[in-house]
Amino acid sequence: MSENFMSSLAKIAKNGDSANSLNITNIYLQVTDISNDQSGTTYATGINLITGENTRVRMSSIDESAHDLVAMKKESNLVNAKHTVTRLYAGQKPREELIAKRDKRRASYLFFDRCFSLGNQNGYATYRSHWANTISQYQSLETVTGYVNIQYKDETNVPNGKIRAWANVLEFCRFFNIEEKAKNFEMIAFALRQTLAKTNNIMREGRFQAEIIDNNGNAVAAFNIPQKYVETQGRDSQGKPSIYMAPCDPQESISTFLIDDGKGANTFSVSKDIARIVLSVYCDYPYSQQDFISQEADYIQNLEHLKTRLLNGELQVKVFGSRTYRFGRERMTELAPKQRFNPLKIFSREVYGPDNLPTGEIEQLYVPMLLGMQVAETGRRFIVFHNRIHYDTLGHGKPKSLRELTDDLDKVQPLKTKSFTL
Repeated sequence: MSENFMSSLAKIAKNGDSANSLNITNIYLQVTDISNDQSGTTYATGINLITGENTRVRMSSIDESAHDLVAMKKESNLVNAKHTVTRLYAGQKPREELIAKRDKRRASYLFFDRCFSLGNQNGYATYRSHWANTISQYQSLETVTGYVNIQYKDETNVPNGKIRAWANVLEFCRFFNIEEKAKNFEMIAFALRQTLAKTNNIMREGRFQAEIIDNNGNAVAAFNIPQKYVETQGRDSQGKPSIYMAPCDPQESISTFLIDDGKGANTFSVSKDIARIVLSVYCDYPYSQQDFISQEADYIQNLEHLKTRLLNGELQVKVFGSRTYRFGRERMTELAPKQRFNPLKIFSREVYGPDNLPTGEIEQLYVPMLLGMQVAETGRRFIVFHNRIHYDTLGHGKPKSLRELTDDLDKVQPLKTKSFTL
């Protein structure tokens, strides 16, 4: 009891320290001009990529940022705060000013970190910012916003292995309805579709995820159905013939997932048998017990018991569809997490059991993010920039696990794609 009481007090105190109380925000800007006003202050002017507002931003002074650190309780007094900010802004790698973003970087799109509102000035939502980063120098940019989970995998230690980095962006979160079996299957097919619906010619990568939960919201089991990939002939960015891997149609992806991979009993093969049960109950998808990874009586009995609990409504199935976008031409080794430095902004946390002890499992977290995309001539999208939409990670920008996300995801943080051209 005392631990719960103290935890509650600690949470309240932590929320009191939240940057959200200072109305700090992040600004993504399509730049139309960078110049000095009559007083000599440099402003970047343009369109806010998130809100569509006419916006202008200047850089915060050393004194302003020092006061910010004290207000954010990152420094205890102004003397220390000013020393920290001066070292950061004017040290060995000084902060790059906006004129350099225009003349040296030729930035067409900028990201402004830790922004404070200065109100509406001359028809522009006006801000001052701690730091500016170049998103892109190109005239055109495509953005994707939504709940994002970043993944990084280094497989260079296996034959033909490589380093890969990608982002999973949630498209929907729903519960299967046992009375709507055709609709349930449509959700799976939608999550595994290989082209975007509006264009039907732009390749789309994605996956289907499912969690079985009890009436208390506790996870009982889970499975993921990935897309199947095959070699496809096309053209590269120079227009030359090229062979690349592309996803198959949804039905083929489902059928391939359910095939025995011959690797014996493991967590993945067991998840296939769980998927057979779920697809049978909610989609009338046929299965045979002969396809199970084990023919042990207890194993089959447990799966059939799971089926009974699903049919009786003791358990629910929460499902998710997500798109996959891959990182572009940056050197992958530079994207690797290094100790406390996390350039890819990978969010995850250790899972604790009912006894408040770590279970050894790691839970992946999703964060509202903006992805800046470049479109290759092949039509494939590559991530060139990414960051959180919200500065505050305790409020709207709080990282969440799949079990913490609700089925009103479409309203809270829907996946949106937009194209911008200067």
